[in-house]
Order: sequence, then C-alpha cells, then structure tokens
Amino acid sequence: DVAPSRGLGDVYKRQVLAVLVLVTSAFSILGAGNIEKKGRVISDEYLATIQDVSAMSKNTQTLMRLSYNYILAQGDAAEKKVETSISQTKQTLENQMADFSNNLTPEETEAFQKFQSDYQAYLSKYNAMVKYVQTDQNENASIVANNDLVEMSSQIETDLENMIELESSLADQAVANMESCLLYTSDA
Repeated sequence: DVAPSRGLGDVYKRQVLAVLVLVTSAFSILGAGNIEKKGRVISDEYLATIQDVSAMSKNTQTLMRLSYNYILAQGDAAEKKVETSISQTKQTLENQMADFSNNLTPEETEAFQKFQSDYQAYLSKYNAMVKYVQTDQNENASIVANNDLVEMSSQIETDLENMIELESSLADQAVANMESCLLYTSDA
C-alpha cells in the first residue's frame, strides 16, 4: 500500500462511527422489542376488554329477549324451559361481570359500576314481571316488560356502549403514548 498515511485521526473517527452505528442498532433493536411489548399490552388489555364488554352486551340482549319469551310461554313446560335459559344466561353474564371487574382503572370502575347498578335495577323489574306472570296477571307483566324493562334495557345498552367507547379511548391513548415514546427514542 503506497497511499500516504491518513494518520490515527481517521482510524479513530471510523472506530467512533462504528461504535455509534452499533449503539444505534442496539437501541433500534431494543425499541422494536418495546414496540412489540407495548403492542401486546394494548391488545391484551384494551382490545380484550372491548371483546369482554361485547360478550356481556350479547348476553344482556339474550336475557332481554328471554324475558319477553317468558311472558309468551304457553304451559308449564315452556315456562320451565325459558326459566332455565334465563337462569343460564344470568349465570354466564354474572361470571363475565365478575371476571371483568378484576384490574379495572378508576375510570373503568366508574363505568362498570353504572352498568352493574342498571343491571340490578333491570333484574328488580324482571322479578316484578315474573311475579305477575306467575299470578296470571299477564297484562301487568306486559306493561312492566314494555315500559320498565325496555327502559332499563336501553340504559344497559347505553352503559355498555359507554364502556366500549371508554376502552377505545384508553386504547387510543396507549397507542399515542407508544408513538410518542417511539418518536422520543428515534430522536435520541
């Protein structure tokens, strides 16, 4: 090699540049791992919660349909069949509610307690309707079903929609936080 020596300065510059490239690559790899972790947290916490609320919504709608079926049931066997379906649906819903109530934020707790309160009010009206049906006061049962249960059903659906909106908002905030962390690490 006959080229004139560049001196140690160029060698050191290349070494410093190589170290910077390695450090930057390491931060990028760690950043990618953090992105994956944060994405998993968002998926596990918020999207799964939205699915849980949707499942509770489905079961409350089923319960409401069964309430009407109870009034219309003809004969003891038909009433018993509907009662069994109602009991199973209530148990499923109550299990979902118990599972959902674990690890809630204060905002989620407030929205969930509103839902629980309205659900209990629905059950109270439902029990009044059942007493009317059992004493052959079907006109009164229909009034309770068409007025009180419809009103409570509407309120419960609103509660569940609010819970889904809250979870969506929290997921959006988590994504925004993740993006701001990414911008911060890429600027560093």
